[in-house]
Amino acid sequence: LLLFYITDYMIVSLVDLLKIETDLE
Repeated sequence: LLLFYITDYMIVSLVDLLKIETDLE
């Protein structure tokens, strides 16, 4: 359960980074 939560958090963080990079361009 904890591993799933960590993986989900990492995916959300990656998506947020992609959104930020897209906004900058």
